[in-house]
Amino acid sequence: MSSSTIFKDRIDAGKKLAVVLSDFKNTDAIVLALPRGGVVVAKEVAYELGLPLDIIVTRKIGAPGNDEYAIGVIDITGAGVWNEAERAYVDTKWLDQKIESEKKEAMRRFETYRKGMGALNIKNKTIIIVDDGIATGLTM
Repeated sequence: MSSSTIFKDRIDAGKKLAVVLSDFKNTDAIVLALPRGGVVVAKEVAYELGLPLDIIVTRKIGAPGNDEYAIGVIDITGAGVWNEAERAYVDTKWLDQKIESEKKEAMRRFETYRKGMGALNIKNKTIIIVDDGIATGLTM
């Protein structure tokens, strides 16, 4: 698939992605979806490949004044991956508050979406992370 591939919807995208990932069919791989948009795509991938489906919750840290432009991403623990060049220009007090806020939201979503499920075991597994779109790639 190229970056210009057009899909009818997220289900169609998942089915087409599964074709590309067919080497992973019925292996020890796990499909992890990024909620919310990635779940529909990932569900189709997991179904078509006969793989388990779970989620991974991350929260984008958008640039001040342009929340859609990711300067970083954090997980439920607050650990992050950053575009260090962009991060260097951000007020640290603002960033600390934003991280704390997004960490709480990540945990809320994690507890809501995985309610009653045990810990996710990914040791020695191939992980296929699925979202419904990628801009900067930081949320991946």
